[in-house]
Amino acid sequence: QEAHHVPEAQPVHLVPPGCLDRRRVAMAPMAAPRRLHVHFCDAGEATEVLVPSGQDIRSTVSQKIGVPAHEIALELLDGEVAYDPALHATYEYRDIRAVRRRGEGSAGSQQQQQPTVLFNFPSAKILLTTEGIFSQETAVYELLDNALESVYLRRRASGTPSSYIPQVVLLLDLERNILRVVDNGRSLTYGELVMWGQLGTSDHQKHGDSASGFFPVRYSRFGVGSKGAGKALLGEGGELSMARVEGGSGTKLTMPIAKMMKAAEEGDRKGEWKQPVTSWQPDAQVRALMDREGWGDKATCFEVRGVKGNTLREVEAMLTQQGGLADKVCDKYLPCLVSDDPSSAARALPEMEGFARQPIRTSIELGARRIKLNDEIFGNGEVDNLRCSQIILARQIRDQHLEELFPQAAGGHSAATRSADPSCPSMTKVFDGICEADGKRGSWRLVLEYFPSINGSKSMPPVVEPGCFEVRWNGRLLSEERTKSFQFTELAGAKELLGRGFPKDLPEAVWQRFTGTLYLDGNFAVDPNKNALLHDSSVDSLVQNLFRKWDSRAEKQRGRGSPRSSPLSSPGFGSPGYGPGGGNSPREVASMRQQQQLDAAQKKKEEMVPLAREMCAWLHECRTKVDEDVIFVAEGTDLTRRGVDTARGTFKATTNHVRIGGKNFVAPFRDEESLEAKDPDPTKRLLVKVAIGKQEEFAEVCDFQFDGSFNTGSALRDSDVTEACRQATSGFVRLWRWTHARV
Repeated sequence: QEAHHVPEAQPVHLVPPGCLDRRRVAMAPMAAPRRLHVHFCDAGEATEVLVPSGQDIRSTVSQKIGVPAHEIALELLDGEVAYDPALHATYEYRDIRAVRRRGEGSAGSQQQQQPTVLFNFPSAKILLTTEGIFSQETAVYELLDNALESVYLRRRASGTPSSYIPQVVLLLDLERNILRVVDNGRSLTYGELVMWGQLGTSDHQKHGDSASGFFPVRYSRFGVGSKGAGKALLGEGGELSMARVEGGSGTKLTMPIAKMMKAAEEGDRKGEWKQPVTSWQPDAQVRALMDREGWGDKATCFEVRGVKGNTLREVEAMLTQQGGLADKVCDKYLPCLVSDDPSSAARALPEMEGFARQPIRTSIELGARRIKLNDEIFGNGEVDNLRCSQIILARQIRDQHLEELFPQAAGGHSAATRSADPSCPSMTKVFDGICEADGKRGSWRLVLEYFPSINGSKSMPPVVEPGCFEVRWNGRLLSEERTKSFQFTELAGAKELLGRGFPKDLPEAVWQRFTGTLYLDGNFAVDPNKNALLHDSSVDSLVQNLFRKWDSRAEKQRGRGSPRSSPLSSPGFGSPGYGPGGGNSPREVASMRQQQQLDAAQKKKEEMVPLAREMCAWLHECRTKVDEDVIFVAEGTDLTRRGVDTARGTFKATTNHVRIGGKNFVAPFRDEESLEAKDPDPTKRLLVKVAIGKQEEFAEVCDFQFDGSFNTGSALRDSDVTEACRQATSGFVRLWRWTHARV
């Protein structure tokens, strides 16, 4: 009978989600992970006990207060979550709470109470750290960042059903003046909801892929962004709240913003406000979203109730226009919006084919009006995202031009095209590498795209800046990043690097026929609103390392600023490396520094010169094989000055040889006075057909004229004429006489 004894069932205490049983926790020894301030609450005001790092928390409190250790329960955050060292180690909060347990009935009844979050001065002060970071526009991006990351993490999580479709919706309710961002991502646990409300901690470091690859949707960095963004959108008397639902049951937390800001601004360190975590059932608006295909049973809703001024009306007025919110969101999150369809991906991101991305269904909705941003980037919806659609159109025109030049190269400039016709140059040039600084490694990939001259006209889409690139961090556009080029992608920079090795027949116009994107992984630091990289010269970061290396202007700007000195590299009086017995005199120290600078400059040049050569070779191939503008040939030709304006520093000159689309057109050398060809062979004449009205006539080409300029302070030199000939891309055909001969 004893062998088959079944123990009597024990009562189960129901506790709020995320809470631990205080009776069990209270009996376990707990060493302080760091120096702690424990506030013991029994009767009257709380008593503070300082617990040094490593000492048992309950024993120390027991000795100071005189309460038995087994009667002391430790609490974290809001007084409803039992103390857990592992949870405490995730953030730098040094204040916890201790209470005296007074029997089973009291403990049980306390746990049946509605859970609350305790807001106090430290949690209020966090809001002040976000002052001035967000505009109303960047605040919306911050809220979208969190939602996009949430669905990205759920898509990658094990156990996610194959039917799941990641979705993010920006809801604008103009009648009630409410802005909501709703997603079907991983949602928040009860503990995470509490931490979000009180501390704003970010758990992005728990996920190892936060910085790997070029397209992980991992934008969380600071942990307080959503509250700072919500506050930037909030009007007077408004509310911020976070709600989550999973499997039919949900919770909601509303922040006492007005009280928190008043306490933070007045320095009220004693103010405390308990805010209940209420149960939440999605309203009709959210339920309609959850009924959509592939949504699932989870939803997270961040709500700004009482948006500032006429913000939503202004957003609505510009929503579908160029430069409106929908247009800008498409630009910023383009890699997230391009669908899995191979044709769509190839048109929108041909340079990044083969790199893993996470397409996310994203929309902006006002009542029954739904703008699907995944469609807008191709101009298929209510909004025509000009940046994407015009680039796609320019690619189509360029690829058609390539197919005419290289009939066997159907398909444009892909790898398959070049294997079909090796003479067809690639319209894309890729530079990539690894950057290291302070023990960190960051990957970068610069993708440049060439748009040739077709029929003598530019094919560059007008929505991009010629000769420059945009910067994307984890795929997210850094719209305020000031770095637009590297030294080896600029004409002046390439000339400086290559010196006499710079190609003489590569005109300035060619350096304005490419655009591109610099992709950076998540290891590179960004500023708090994530619209630009963090260019901080006071620390050696990956950003500093990369841009000091490739961007010549960054190095010059750093030299003009306050140079950062290190005690190790700049010994002072009395240090081991300076003065009597130190081994290095001031002159020797200066010489060592100069040598270090020379070595660094030499190393930089050794790394940069090959890249400049690659850049020039690519542009030269595109110009000679694809461009349809005129190449005026200077070497071995009849190069002649025709008119000089000394006052203006301009001149006209001619050559008898031009090259168009890889074909040579050479007129015979002629006598300066009679203009008769020196070679009487009629087959050497160059004829051109001229249409005058409906009549077609033929004329004999004398030569080809171009314009040039020179320094007015000096005389026109032959080298000036030669250089102008190489730089010219357009001009005039000089005709000598009409002829009835047929070509």
